[in-house]
Amino acid sequence: MSDVDPIPMEALVDTITVNEHQSATLANDADPPKGHVFEHVLVQPADKQQITGGAGSSSKMVTTGNYLVFIDRINSVNTDGYTIKLGDTVEWDGKPRQVTQVNPMKAFLPIPHHWEVWLS
Repeated sequence: MSDVDPIPMEALVDTITVNEHQSATLANDADPPKGHVFEHVLVQPADKQQITGGAGSSSKMVTTGNYLVFIDRINSVNTDGYTIKLGDTVEWDGKPRQVTQVNPMKAFLPIPHHWEVWLS
């Protein structure tokens, strides 16, 4: 069985740099976070909200993402094979944004077709 077609190159118009999250307790000020370049990705504005804190008046709406990054398994270029993690920082359009969710999206094969990464 084959997978679905990759995300077209014409749609993958962005480049991002992902800086690894550093724990405040483990960070060495002399060592800046390591950056990883991802080319041929797509960054889209996309507000994501969820209800937290219970039901009724104790609940509240929290924004969990403002941008969605699509990284294709075939057409995106991940120069050093880095896997994006929660807490990493993505630099795009001159601004740093925090990774709040990483979703590997599968089609028919057991390996991801693409990844969807939420940023805030």
